[in-house]
Amino acid sequence: MRNSTTGILETALEYRNQAFLVVDVGGQRSERRKWLNCFEFVTCMIYVAAISEYDQQLFEDEEINRVQESLELFEELINNRFFCNTSVIVFLNKSDLFREKIKTVPFSKCPAFDEWGGGEPPLEYGPATQFIRELFFARMLQRPELFTRTKQRRLTRKTLKMCSMMWQI
Repeated sequence: MRNSTTGILETALEYRNQAFLVVDVGGQRSERRKWLNCFEFVTCMIYVAAISEYDQQLFEDEEINRVQESLELFEELINNRFFCNTSVIVFLNKSDLFREKIKTVPFSKCPAFDEWGGGEPPLEYGPATQFIRELFFARMLQRPELFTRTKQRRLTRKTLKMCSMMWQI
């Protein structure tokens, strides 16, 4: 079951006498207009992309592939003037589901994967995830550094929860 973030959720945290404000914004198209007030003064962005959804369409528009949309949104954000001096971390989320899916579902289901040269299923996890990382890197116009991590869906939630708990100490 999918739990979508709606609206803007803010959590104030403190870690080692340093205040943090974590802002979680809904990723659906209908939620994006609310983001503009959140962009200024951002020092770090965590972008979460569900890589297992490469064969699925958006809820809002069944003509648009979810990973294609995620890559396009990432490109728009990463090159936005509000984020020019912002550190960026990309979580390639749902890697556990992705690992299973690439055994049977071809990459040709995603328009963004047209340049994939690694053959058809079953695909190898390492080259497949590296290919997706490179798609994200390719969308940066002038950013010297980007951090990516692949995470299982439950581990991403756990990682963010642990960070939150750590910051509250």
